[in-house]
Amino acid sequence: LLTLNFFRITMLPYHRRKELVARAKERTSEELSQLIDNMPQVGELNWGWDREKKVEEMNNKACRYIVVTNEAGYVVGFCHFRFDMERSRTALYCYEIQVAENYQRQGVGSAIIEIVKQLAAKTNILNIFVTVFKFNENSLKFFVKQAFVIDTYSPKKEERADYYILSKQI
Repeated sequence: LLTLNFFRITMLPYHRRKELVARAKERTSEELSQLIDNMPQVGELNWGWDREKKVEEMNNKACRYIVVTNEAGYVVGFCHFRFDMERSRTALYCYEIQVAENYQRQGVGSAIIEIVKQLAAKTNILNIFVTVFKFNENSLKFFVKQAFVIDTYSPKKEERADYYILSKQI
């Protein structure tokens, strides 16, 4: 049995907020590091990995979270998103969707995306955006399965970016 909860960062219970931020900042426990174990690879790419910037990003007042917990109360997945403007289009921008490895391919990510789609529809937002690193083939496959496409604003091949911007219209 999994539980999904929706929070603004300022409303997130302190222990959950601390747990989510710890993922980006410390990655000390096995449970926490599993959710973002691909992040250290980012340091080798053009974007770079900056823990302080990640912590600041995750604590921004505009942040909202969908948090998935298991029966024991452990976080097994989350989505960090914001209502934003993307190239003059109102958008729901997913900054991160992370699912613990042992919960992947069990519908957790799909359930998160379904909630994101419902939130976008309820708020009359027509576009959902995600940024996906090119090396993250599993993530790319997941979003393609969810009917996301490479957006027109995604960097072109000649720009040699390490990521794609994917979008889905609601």
